[in-house]
Amino acid sequence: MDQQGPTAGPASSRTHSRDRWVKIVFVAATVVLVVFIYHKQRGGLSIPGWGDNLDTAMEIGRREGRPVLALFVSDPPGTTAALLANTIRNEQNVKAVTDGKYIAVIVTVDTALKSDVAKLYKLKTLPTLLLLGSTGLERNRREGLVGEVPFRQGFLDCNEIVLPSR
Repeated sequence: MDQQGPTAGPASSRTHSRDRWVKIVFVAATVVLVVFIYHKQRGGLSIPGWGDNLDTAMEIGRREGRPVLALFVSDPPGTTAALLANTIRNEQNVKAVTDGKYIAVIVTVDTALKSDVAKLYKLKTLPTLLLLGSTGLERNRREGLVGEVPFRQGFLDCNEIVLPSR
């Protein structure tokens, strides 16, 4: 006869019940985390003071004779776009954009880069940062990451011009 047989039942049942609750809590926490991450990514990219309508930004630029700073990103934006946004949010970079009187806009485009706007601006990769004159003429371009200092000294001031290859 098994000596543990009659006494193992209730203890085993309690252990099984506790294990089941641990699994349920783990699954619930995982689901909450996945939903949070999904909504965070779907929320898009935002930078305080930046608009999200390129046509409006270009119209204001034409009307006021101001340059347009456009950041093209995918939906959802990737890690590189988030890092670039952090660079742009740097206090000195925010000041440079404000002092330069740029009209800043974030433009979401399809990752396949087949949209009209992607073709118009010859986008090859995302994120892409474009500096456009008030007439819409491209003055500078950066694809991928841009460092904090190169953003101000090189990109915004056009000391290092990078235009798309034709």
